[in-house]
Amino acid sequence: MNKVLIVLLCLFSVAFAQRATVTLLQPRMYAADNTLSACTVKDLSDANSPKLDNCPGGATCVEGNQAGKGRCTVFTLAEHQGATAFDYTASKIIRAETQLASNGDAISCDLSYINDKTTGADKNTVTTSEAKWRCIEHAVHLYLGDDETTSDYDASCTVGYAGNIGSQMSSGTLATAGMDGVTLLNNNFVANSAQKKLSCHYVPQNNKYLGYGYAQVTFTKKAGSLGLGEKADKIIKVPLRFVPGDSVVAGVTSGSSPADPSLTAAHALLSQPTASDGIIYSTSTSNKGKLKIDYKLNVMDKRYLINSQSGVEVLVQAAGNFNLIKEGLEIHSDYANFYDASANNFLNAGVNAV
Repeated sequence: MNKVLIVLLCLFSVAFAQRATVTLLQPRMYAADNTLSACTVKDLSDANSPKLDNCPGGATCVEGNQAGKGRCTVFTLAEHQGATAFDYTASKIIRAETQLASNGDAISCDLSYINDKTTGADKNTVTTSEAKWRCIEHAVHLYLGDDETTSDYDASCTVGYAGNIGSQMSSGTLATAGMDGVTLLNNNFVANSAQKKLSCHYVPQNNKYLGYGYAQVTFTKKAGSLGLGEKADKIIKVPLRFVPGDSVVAGVTSGSSPADPSLTAAHALLSQPTASDGIIYSTSTSNKGKLKIDYKLNVMDKRYLINSQSGVEVLVQAAGNFNLIKEGLEIHSDYANFYDASANNFLNAGVNAV
């Protein structure tokens, strides 16, 4: 009997489905010794010279074309169609420092000269130190499926804000150049047909409000390119939580980042939490000429604005030391050493507020 060897050849092909990512770029990364304005990829292989990820907000530095360097990235999760209004949601809430100038005013983020090839502006001096750390350019990228092309979509994108502080948020200014040297249409959109990628760039501003909000980025597919039952808008949700200044949130791995303005000149409006507060007589004591007065007051910290519980939860709990000035208290002669009777006022320094 003759045996016949039959060889079956199987051809496999890989189909790429639609997906989305978010990338971040701090203006501080534009530097003469950082030509690609790249982040540093975490590498602990050399114990004597460990390299730490310097991305802000919990993003991860994902390596690109340059060894050990990359772009700060947050990946997304696909949402079940019909379960929410979104197609993709970032896999983590991006923590961001509140955008405060050194005088306590809200920063108006203007990155229009950053990476501007037409002006030759010095990338290291076009923004304040606070803006270099806190005015972060975001880019949401929609990678298209195998059966799609960039021409299937409108050549534009929209960015809106929602969530607890969403109504108080706005977008800063970009020019025609975005991160990675791309040229932006309408200062926010770019399509890359070779990579089958749509990108929407924006700079979220919190306008001094602390707490949770999210960016809602929308790309729209043309009616003639829609499949059966497919919805036109592809919406990516990017959750954000704005917090007081924090070097860890900023991505500091060495040195320091600008701190929030001191509370010293930023407090106002002392008030009593309840009618029984103020000086608390029940716990105030005297002992051999020593008088201890307990008190409970609310101090309005005008560095930050709050409109929801999500903002309250991120406030710094210990406000630090400040002075209390007593005026017009009638003190018994037994406690004459408690204050300067001739001036009838004193400073009580070193009070730590909580």
